Amino acid sequence: MPKVKKDPVIVVLGHVDHGKTSLLDNIRKTNLAKKEAGGITQSIGAWQAKLDNQKLTFIDTPGHAAFSHMRARGANVADVAVLVVAADDSVKAQTKEAIKIIQDAKIPFIVAVTKTDLVSADLEKVKADLAKENVIVEDYGGQVVMIPISNKTQSGIKELLEMIVLTYEMNPVMVDDEVEASGFVLETNFDKHKGYLVSVIVNEGHLKIGDVVVCSRSKAKIRALFNDKAKPVKQAGPGEPVQIWGFDSLPEIGDIFKVDKTKPFKKAGKTQSRLILPDKIKQQITSFDDDKVIPVFVKASTHGMLEALLASLPNEVKVIHQGIGGVTESEVSLAAGLGVEIVSLQVKTKPYILSLAKQEKVKISEYQVIYKLLEDFEKRVLKLIEPTIDQDILGEAVVLKIFNIRDKQILGCRVESGRLKLNDDLEIKRNNKIIGEAKLVDLQINQQKTDVVKKGQECGILVKTKLDLKKSDVILSYKK
Repeated sequence: MPKVKKDPVIVVLGHVDHGKTSLLDNIRKTNLAKKEAGGITQSIGAWQAKLDNQKLTFIDTPGHAAFSHMRARGANVADVAVLVVAADDSVKAQTKEAIKIIQDAKIPFIVAVTKTDLVSADLEKVKADLAKENVIVEDYGGQVVMIPISNKTQSGIKELLEMIVLTYEMNPVMVDDEVEASGFVLETNFDKHKGYLVSVIVNEGHLKIGDVVVCSRSKAKIRALFNDKAKPVKQAGPGEPVQIWGFDSLPEIGDIFKVDKTKPFKKAGKTQSRLILPDKIKQQITSFDDDKVIPVFVKASTHGMLEALLASLPNEVKVIHQGIGGVTESEVSLAAGLGVEIVSLQVKTKPYILSLAKQEKVKISEYQVIYKLLEDFEKRVLKLIEPTIDQDILGEAVVLKIFNIRDKQILGCRVESGRLKLNDDLEIKRNNKIIGEAKLVDLQINQQKTDVVKKGQECGILVKTKLDLKKSDVILSYKK
């Protein structure tokens, strides 16, 4: 059978806050970055751009550390990768992680260096730091193309798209478009009007309305297809992203789907709302040490969001029931009987459910941003570990460098959230565990004394402590 060239699928990877979403904004001419809660992409999405006659399918992968496994899945379905590195920040932890994902996937990639319009931009440092990770750019005699980008002025963006097309043309993926369609599941969610919606990318063949689609644990007779602009379409070809309406349950993210015309479609019974039997939950809860764990029900907007959350919660938080979509009456009733709270992520709880929860004295905590949820539970776990301290975290900083001067340790730090203030009480965390306390006795920015340092600023600090502090230690400022 004759082969056709698939539309290339491009995955965009890099460290949080390095400008991935802003770059994609400039490509697709939308304003998604301002709409995103907390400025962080919350789920894998796919959409198409066009350069001349070539369609380009982009996978916009999340930047937050909680989604590292989702990024890996994104790279596995891609034909070309774009590694985004900020010119003022260079290579960071998630940059290294992204490099490993790209190398493991064995796909060609391009380095897009953002924020080149900033005074603090340092392209030579970026090149040198990339070389340390065995990414040798052309200026250093290597094969990796590096393109400077400014999301503010939009310079370099056309050159990036041209290089993506050229890179793909050097090794295009040829597929058979006359076979039954198959591809990859990118994201799943539940819509109160349509039911289960599943985002996929077609790998080969043409996916059509009426097709019976089979995954490892679920199936669908396609009732409708929607493109990346949420417009109904009749079919989708190789390399195209599309959303399927018609699944009887949610498949796994990263699952392979295939069209199967050999068996008639029989709709399965409802499975999404099933709960663990109450007696089993009771047995599970009674086995916990009440002073050491926090039992919860967890609901999330999508399967990917739920998966990322479950992978990131502290060990002391025990999830005894989980699900996709809004909180239900049965979940409130069960939580009331067990004395368990409910946590929801990017899910709006219906007013009558909130009223029922209030009546049943069930706490429902709603969050729009995953790191805020994790931050709150980390505080609660800290109180479990050290119950004598009732504290509010005022600021958090990470140790970047250590300077030993006589009998003192001067710490080069960056404030990650909140603020650090002179004479603050501090706690030091290492590997997510509190290792001791300290007092902030001197605070400087660019060798100038100051009373306070805010989020995003780097500073030098002197702390009074008996601890031997190390690089990557986390400093918490708190109020008792």
